[in-house]
Parts: sequence; structure tokens; C-alpha cells
Amino acid sequence: MAPEKPTHTDWTIMFYFATDNELSALNISQIKAVKEAGYQKSSELLLYFDSNEKGVPTRLFNMNKSLKGDPPTKTRIGDGRDPFVRSFLNDEILLKNMDRQTGPCTAKLLQALQEPDSLTAAESLANFIGYCRENSPAKHYMLFLIGHGLIVGNDTFLPDSEPRSAISLVQLGKILNDFKTDLKGDGELDLIGFHSCSMSAIEVACELKNAANYMIASEGFSYVGSWPYRQLMKKIFNTTEKGLTDGSVQALMASIYELSLHNAPDFAYSGYSHDLTLCSLAGDKLDQLLIPLRSLVDNLKDSITRPRGKELILLAHLKSQSFWGETYTDLFDFCRCLADNCDLTDPLQKSLADDCENVKNAIDPKGFGGLVVFSDNFGWEYQYARGLSIYFPWSEPLGEEGNNPVSNYKKYAFNQALGDGHSWLSFLEAYWKATMRPVDTNRSTQPFDQMLDASPESAIFESFNDDTRGRFRNSIRRLGSLGLDPNKPTGSVGSDCGCTSIKNFPTEVKLKRRIRILSATGGVAGAFDQSEDGEARPGDNEEQ
Repeated sequence: MAPEKPTHTDWTIMFYFATDNELSALNISQIKAVKEAGYQKSSELLLYFDSNEKGVPTRLFNMNKSLKGDPPTKTRIGDGRDPFVRSFLNDEILLKNMDRQTGPCTAKLLQALQEPDSLTAAESLANFIGYCRENSPAKHYMLFLIGHGLIVGNDTFLPDSEPRSAISLVQLGKILNDFKTDLKGDGELDLIGFHSCSMSAIEVACELKNAANYMIASEGFSYVGSWPYRQLMKKIFNTTEKGLTDGSVQALMASIYELSLHNAPDFAYSGYSHDLTLCSLAGDKLDQLLIPLRSLVDNLKDSITRPRGKELILLAHLKSQSFWGETYTDLFDFCRCLADNCDLTDPLQKSLADDCENVKNAIDPKGFGGLVVFSDNFGWEYQYARGLSIYFPWSEPLGEEGNNPVSNYKKYAFNQALGDGHSWLSFLEAYWKATMRPVDTNRSTQPFDQMLDASPESAIFESFNDDTRGRFRNSIRRLGSLGLDPNKPTGSVGSDCGCTSIKNFPTEVKLKRRIRILSATGGVAGAFDQSEDGEARPGDNEEQ
């Protein structure tokens, strides 16, 4: 049989559920929500699902394709009054049907599905979106990535347990830029939705520069169920049904953001905080931030060498909004805290404050005319979040030589864009050196290699009994085998310790049983509108 020839649709929406981990069962309800959104004849909805259970193969789905007809002739948005919750198993793309489809990514994906756990995380994502492009070409694309985040520095995005792998930031940038190149101007990727923790970062935006038009992401935690996929898909289908214009595409981006934002505040009842950002990935808008940021980096590196400058930077770092165990810092808030404490009568401090104001102005949300389109938050933990974080651990992180957060960070487009000598990493290295405490000279400072070679008669063992000497020597050797040196700083490795926050943010604004009071930006207010005649939220009452 001759291969099927794909035809152009208005939208191809791609869902990549990277749940080969503990998220697997939790995401079933989200996939069912996608299913229950219905279908639209000029839209395709393709979904990738990797289960965590051993022996269960990865599956591809074309949601509700059989109900639309072949060729597509029907539209049904939402599930109407029918309460029956349908299974999505009948939507699976069977391997025998993939034999009728063509394209290099299709061939690789078909082979991988026949040989479970044969592709790395990066290969799986690249081949899935390539398959979507080859078999469902469209004028507009969206990509929703669901799974564990924490990419900056750690390079462990959407981890896969079989084979053990994860996507690095550089790999993510290449995958999505290759997707854009392969489109050859025939269609565009309008939105990347990161339903993952700590992905709204300046480093991510720079790596994805011009690969898509917009991204939606969070600086802090992102929760399973916080994105209302049924309503999101209904909004997309209804927009397509009414016809597309440049204005309607932007309005759709705003609606997707607002729907996700207004769905999330119910998590406040469990005591959680949340933030969300819609950010442009246009190169000219990113450059509007990189230019003043380059000047700020130079000023920070000069200031950290001066006693008062170091004090100001340390205080701003301490006060400003942070995420994921102090690994990331909100860039706007760091600049705000730093500028607020500068003495404007001092020329050097005024110059530092001016650079901070310029960076803040580039980040401050300006709607679709700016880099950050919208940024909102609720709850005490993220109340100072303003859209984009930056990598800012307190001390140099540990790791194997050539494979640690610092060596990862050196490869990012963000550092290259700022230029040699002006990169954020060059400031971090100066910061870690300038703020490190000196060695305690009242204690033994015997070099590590001498400890290993010390004899039982040496001074370091003088007060030890025989048993203690043996345990001490073995402990030192174990540290050496792990590549850890007690004479070097023991910095963060980027994991969230779950311990008490060092931030002294106000927490007296709490969600009471009958009175809804909590810290929140204005964009969240509509989620708590309890009036019967309150304005309908985007996506409401759109059943067809």
C-alpha cells in the first residue's frame, strides 16, 4: 500500500509526557483530560506517553482521530452532557499503521517502539516532534512538555530511567532549533509549555531564542494537575474553529496563560505557592535584556572586589526571591534589592543601581510588546517572583571534573551571548572566590594527600586510639574515591533539601477558612471571584 500523504492542518498540538518515573500514574488523569476536550477537524492532537512500569512499552496517541473521520469532517468540542469518561487506549497509533507513514524521524521512532527503552530522553523527544512534523504538518504548532524540570546547571530535564538519561539544556536547544529548521518556514512553533519545575529562566530563554514564539513556565514548583488541559484544548479548538489571525494567535497565548494561572490558586488550600510566566523568545526582545545585563555583570565583578560592594551584593542575594534550595534567584528581584540599598551619592554605587534599573526595565512585564508578557504568583513563598530566574548558588557546586553544573553552564548560549569576560559565569566565579571564608588557621590544615599518607605516629593521629585511626583513614579514602576534597568548598549540588527556607518573607497573610486572604499578584484575582455574575474566565461555557 502506498504511504499516506499528510495534509496541512491549522494546528498540530504535541503533548510529550515524560513519565518514566514516579509521575507515571499521576499523569493518567491529565491525559484523560486531553481526551475529553473533544476534537476539531482542522487540528491534530498527538501525544507521547512513556509509562514507568517495566515491560510496558512507550505509546503514541492521536487523540479522537477515529471520531473525526478519515478524512476529518467532524468537530465536537468538549464532552457535552455525556458524563461517561472514555478510555484513550483506542486512540493509540498502532505500529502496523506507522509502516504506512514515511520520514526519517518516523522510521527511527517506529524502530524504537519495537525495541522498548532503546532511545535516550533526548532522542525520544527529537523523534517524537519530528514524527509530528512529518505526519501532521500544520500552519501552527504547540508543544507541551510534562515531566521533571530543573534543567539549568543540572541538565536533568525530563529524565528517563530506561535507559538512564536526561535532556541537557544544550540538547533541548538543538532539538527545538532543528525542528524550526526542518519546518523550512512552512509553519511555526508558537508555544512551548513547560509543565515542569524551575524552567522559567533566562538561560532557557536564550537557549531557545527564536526556536519558538513564546514559552510558558514557572520559576518555582509546577504541580501535577495545575494546568487544566481539557479547558486549554477546548480554547485551542474554539479559536481554530473561528479562524486564525495574528491577533487571535496572541489572544490564544494569553488565554492559555490565564487558564493555567486561574486553575492553580486552588493549590493554596494545601498551603502551596505558585508562579507562572508567559515569555517571548524573540531574539530582539532577548537582546533588550542582554545588553543591560552585560553592563551589570561588569559592574558586579568590579563591585565584588570592594568591601561595600561585596556587602551590597551579599545582602541582595540573601533578600531576593530564590528557588529550588537557593539554586536560582529571580533576576528582577535581585536587581531590585541591590538597587534599593545603593547610596546614590556614591558614583560607583549609583552606577550599579542604574544598571540594575535597566535590567529591571527589560524584564518588567509589558504585554506582548515586551520580553516578559505576563508574570503572576500567589502564596508567600514566591511573592517576589517577576518572571525570569538566573543561576545563582551561594557556593561553587560539586561534581565530577568535566561533568558538573559549572562545566555544563559554560556551554550555554546565554554565556556566549554575553561574550567573553562579560558572562554571568565570570561573575559567579568572582563571587564564589570573593565571598569564600578563609581557612580556619586554629584548626589543622594538613593537605588532603598528606592525610592519606599519614602514618599512625603522625600528629593527626596523636589523640586517636587504634580503632578510631582505622575508621578515620577509611573515611578519608572514601572521600577521595568520590572525587571530594575536604580542602575545597562543599557547595550546593542543586537539589531541594526540603529544609526551612532562609528567606524571611512575610507569612502572616494566610488562607483562612472563610476569608480568602493570601499574597497574590493582580492577575490571580479573577480566580477568587465568587460573585455569580462575575466575568467568565477564558474557555468557560464553550461546549459545542
